[in-house]
Amino acid sequence: MTDDDIFKHYINVAEILGEMFGPILEVIVHDLRKPEHSIIAIINGHITGRTVGDGTSDLGVLRLQGEVPDKIVSYANQSPTGEKLKSSTLAIRNSKGDLLGSFSLNLQISYFEQYGKFIEQFISTKSNTYTPQKEQFYLFTPREEIKSACQQFLMENGLMGKPLNKAQKKEVIVFLHNEGHLNKRGVVTIISEELGASRNTIYRYLKEIEDQLQTKGQSHDANR
Repeated sequence: MTDDDIFKHYINVAEILGEMFGPILEVIVHDLRKPEHSIIAIINGHITGRTVGDGTSDLGVLRLQGEVPDKIVSYANQSPTGEKLKSSTLAIRNSKGDLLGSFSLNLQISYFEQYGKFIEQFISTKSNTYTPQKEQFYLFTPREEIKSACQQFLMENGLMGKPLNKAQKKEVIVFLHNEGHLNKRGVVTIISEELGASRNTIYRYLKEIEDQLQTKGQSHDANR
């Protein structure tokens, strides 16, 4: 590959990057063999105000003097108008290792700072005396929901205020199961308190009900 072919390759890359990330990314290809007029391609040159035919920067001079590494990535920079830049540069060499030029990128990060301020303002919050920690989005706790469901069952079946036998207690638990309450936190303790039964008794009822439901399901499948 000739030296000119190498420059053509970098110019093609510059055009792609410049078009893809315009107007906030300036991409420059320098031919450092003629430092006074080194810029042979520049995309989005409005960022630093330079054009094709302008000379190299002080960093280019240092590169010619062999005082900087071939690759410098993401260094803080500033445009002539004071805009903050994030810059990177890469030396362009031929197959012999001769320095031909440089490929440079200048990202206008002040553009993002403006959006950063907007985002910061957008997500900012204020404290208030009504919900000092967090709002309780569910009005009722699991205990209150289960207690309300038990009372609903007892009222609908004329059992409110009456002692319940084993069968009736299991009916309450089946009702809670059908209403989707059995997967709630602390459900066994809550049911034992509402029905006046020990936790072990409630666990036994739950096991019996589970076995009954499985038996019904198997019987239903067998009759299909």
